[in-house]
Amino acid sequence: MTSNDSPVGYGRPPVHSRFQKGQSGNPRGRPKKVPDFMEDAAEIFGGAVTGQAKGKPITLPMVQAMFRTLCRQALKGDNQALRRVIELMLTLEPVARDKAREKEEKDAKLREAARKYDRLIRGDRGRIDDAQNEPEPQDERAGRAPRRRGEE
Repeated sequence: MTSNDSPVGYGRPPVHSRFQKGQSGNPRGRPKKVPDFMEDAAEIFGGAVTGQAKGKPITLPMVQAMFRTLCRQALKGDNQALRRVIELMLTLEPVARDKAREKEEKDAKLREAARKYDRLIRGDRGRIDDAQNEPEPQDERAGRAPRRRGEE
């Protein structure tokens, strides 16, 4: 090793193999992104459309506007549009039902956590574990018969 040589080791490559001053380590750069049909379609369908409903301007998501148009065609007697609307409804109904069920479960967990937090704040620490066995509090109006006019 001569006096001009710098130490070589981990994180210290030989001087002759290091990047030259002003030269990038990746001269051609990152490769361009290949267009993806699904991403392009999602970008187009995710946009908004301005239209009119009952003479007033409204802005709708593209997918909702397309579905309205398809339903309108089906109501005018277009059998293919009617078939497509029915297929979409049968396909999307279970998805919507699952989302509603997931939301309800999430809401129930949040209500349970809020009840535990309230008990903790009030100082009922011994009852926190019992909170899971308690029924959910009902709306005070839920058990009563509907009111008639004039009754209070």
